[in-house]
Amino acid sequence: MPYYPTQKDIQSLGFSEKMLLVKIVLLNKQFQSVYELNYEYISGDMTTDTDSDIRNTFSMTLAACDEKTGIAEDKKLWIDKFVKVFIGVKVPCWEETLWYDKGIFIMTDYSYDAMNRTLHINCSDLVCTLNGDVGGSLEGLETIIYEADKHTIRYAIIETLTDLTPFQKYYVEDMPKLIPFDLEFGAADTVWTILTKLRDLYPGHEMFFDTDGTFICRKVSTLESDPVLLDDSILQPLYLSETDNGNLKDIRNVSKVWGKCLDTDYFTDSCTYDTAANTYHAHFTGIAVNEDGSLPTSTKFAVKMPAKNTEAGAKLAIHNKPSASGTETLVTTLPITDSLEQEIGKDYTIIHRGGDFMEIVPKGYSKATGIREICKILGVAHEDTYSFGDSTNDLDMLEYTAHSIAMGDGMQQAKDAAEYVTAALWEDGIYQGCKHYGLI
Repeated sequence: MPYYPTQKDIQSLGFSEKMLLVKIVLLNKQFQSVYELNYEYISGDMTTDTDSDIRNTFSMTLAACDEKTGIAEDKKLWIDKFVKVFIGVKVPCWEETLWYDKGIFIMTDYSYDAMNRTLHINCSDLVCTLNGDVGGSLEGLETIIYEADKHTIRYAIIETLTDLTPFQKYYVEDMPKLIPFDLEFGAADTVWTILTKLRDLYPGHEMFFDTDGTFICRKVSTLESDPVLLDDSILQPLYLSETDNGNLKDIRNVSKVWGKCLDTDYFTDSCTYDTAANTYHAHFTGIAVNEDGSLPTSTKFAVKMPAKNTEAGAKLAIHNKPSASGTETLVTTLPITDSLEQEIGKDYTIIHRGGDFMEIVPKGYSKATGIREICKILGVAHEDTYSFGDSTNDLDMLEYTAHSIAMGDGMQQAKDAAEYVTAALWEDGIYQGCKHYGLI
């Protein structure tokens, strides 16, 4: 959550002498306060690195005067406790202390000197409970997020967090894209591995825990529209020195292409293209084929194809050598375009526009459905609907409207579906069509 400085915060910056205080509150698993450690702060440091998975760490040494201080099951500090840290600023002439919430941490290691009664603890933020440092392992269970479930990336992140961790408070921004392929995770992975994999499917997002223990997954802010909280008029009197350094060698113009990555059983970059047969010939070595010479249905192949333009209906011929010195045989020939259309056709309608040009639209939607919805909103009767079309992507519309006009220079399929064929577009075909029906 954002913090907005108060007038007291700004006034305190002007004092050269200030006392720093530390307050540590122990929380239970529900983030409820169970005890406050009121010990004298001796030394310590806190670091924040927004480029790291664990953004916040702190360590400190305290003078402990309580006999119950220590790290044990019967002591106040133990592995079932979370640590909430507050940094206080005390100005000598003020009665009040300004306390700043630095977040919730968990101890990663410690040392307690009983002779000198000093306690030194190292802590990391809550990500360490997910990345395997102090928790988050998958405990030998295989975890699979299936593409077939049609879940959005946001849904998968929330489900992973709430099912595999104790954290139930979250803020995950809208990430409407669906899981593009099956994601498999094994015993060596962690909950953070899963969350990171899901987050990276939607570039430009970050994950962290807020100061109150809320899990955050959001788009990285560019700060373009953020309000100015401390301007030069406040900071200038505080400057001791200022430097500005830059390395222009590190500036790059980069274009990233995000796509679907598949784990494959076999890969080859030995591939040629037969123009006459419109066929790619891929050459593999060591493919495990069935006894009848066919390929197992679950086998995945990857082929680096040469940069060739092909006509529609290209095929892929798979050749195989049992070994490097064996004789190569043709295993099978597969239709490339047809198999792709079959996969896409599960959820989309493919409209061929001639040659290699096609349109892909979600199933159940067309220009006809758009016209129908507009007529409902505007209260237009069906008998008062007219449409002009010239291609195969207009067929549904030409068949739906009460009166349909095909352009004289359009495709024959459009002319066959239309009630009337007008002149070509560049010969005032729209005007003549409207005039034919008395619209103008």
